[in-house]
Amino acid sequence: MIATPARAPSRSSSKWMEGTPQNHAVSDPQLGNARAYYVQLRQRTQELENAQKKLVDVESTNLRLRTKLEGMRYLRELAAETEEEIQEKNQVLQDTKARLQTAEERISVLQAQVDVKNKEVQHRLVEAAKVS
Repeated sequence: MIATPARAPSRSSSKWMEGTPQNHAVSDPQLGNARAYYVQLRQRTQELENAQKKLVDVESTNLRLRTKLEGMRYLRELAAETEEEIQEKNQVLQDTKARLQTAEERISVLQAQVDVKNKEVQHRLVEAAKVS
C-alpha cells in the first residue's frame, strides 16, 4: 500500500494562514510559493490516489486471472486423469471382448461335439429299435 501524505488543512480552517487576510494579494513571494507548493502537493496526492486505485484494480484483475488459471490447470489435470481412466477401461473392455470371443468359439466347438454325440445316440437308438 502506498502511503499518502496527510492533507493540508483547507484555507478556511487552517491555522497556517492565521493572521493573513483572506484577500491577501499573491504578491507576497513566500505566500505565492506556499500556495504553489500546496497546489503541487494536492496534485501529486491526487496522482498517488489515482495510481493507488489503478494498483488495486490491477491486483484484483491479477487475482481473478490467477484464479482462472488455477481452475484451468485443475481441469487439465482432471481431463488427463479421466483420459487415463478411459484408456484403462477401454483396455479392460478389449480384454473382456477377447475372452468373450474365445468363450463363444469354445461354445461353438462344444455345441458341434454335442450335436455329433446326439446324432450318434440317435443312430444307436434307431439301431436298437430295429433290433428289438
